[in-house]
Amino acid sequence: MTIKAKSVSIVFYVSDIARTEAFYRDTLGIDLERQEGAEPFWLQAQIENGPG
Repeated sequence: MTIKAKSVSIVFYVSDIARTEAFYRDTLGIDLERQEGAEPFWLQAQIENGPG
């Protein structure tokens, strides 16, 4: 039996949020939503129809 995840959260601690955002958006083509407020800032993405 294969189990397919409906939602996955991954956390990366990075030193340059703008550079990280540009990489995911421009290189990987993932649409991101920046969650600003008190630091640390968060980047959130919804990826659907992944492998499997």
